Amino acid sequence: KATFAGLSYEDGYNAFLARLATQLVDPNAESILNKRLIFVVGATGTGRTTITAKIVAMLRDAHPMKEIVAASLNGKHTPTQSDLRGFGRLLNVPVCDLSIDTPESDFDKMTDYDVMILDVTASPEEACQKIRNIKTRLGPQDIATILAIPGSTSQTMIDLTLQQFETLNPSVALTKLDECETTPAEFSALAEQQAQIGILSGTKSVIGAAMFASENILLQYLLENFTAGRDSDNIVLSAE
Repeated sequence: KATFAGLSYEDGYNAFLARLATQLVDPNAESILNKRLIFVVGATGTGRTTITAKIVAMLRDAHPMKEIVAASLNGKHTPTQSDLRGFGRLLNVPVCDLSIDTPESDFDKMTDYDVMILDVTASPEEACQKIRNIKTRLGPQDIATILAIPGSTSQTMIDLTLQQFETLNPSVALTKLDECETTPAEFSALAEQQAQIGILSGTKSVIGAAMFASENILLQYLLENFTAGRDSDNIVLSAE
């Protein structure tokens, strides 16, 4: 309220959205480029595997001399992820399959890569427990967690998803933004859950169409959506 109190309508919503953008952006998003293990979590159909491939591409651009490996971390009742292998061939990086039962010590012993990006297909409960155990074993400084949430996700599902992965304190990747748009209601749900957005991504191209979120980019997106929604409401009211 302090951001818009006493201001005109136009100045007020601009100030409010600017404050919202500041709150929503993960200021340390680009630090994932310096991590050794990057876990990408989220439900099936959220663009999780695609964002895993996009992070691989971003890492290759940032560190062309490093050995980068993609992996599928499968749960007890989840199938092997075949799409990731296709992305691996496209990006020319090795892909391996790991199980939720793989000992934490094995992640410490893997020395044939510099960075591993893991597409976590396990259930939220399995994923959270495993990643916490790995952090305890290796230390949190070299580990990052990204949570894939599609741009069209409802407020209720945003709340549920963030609660499922709350103990991991993940950075959010908003996915499928080239297929749908995120409205102020969804951004409000993210803000109320104190989520921080680190990556903005589309899905039609594996290479490209993903960027680290910034206050300016997010503010522009919010302003465009808010203005479009307001204009639509005005058209409806005029018609009535």
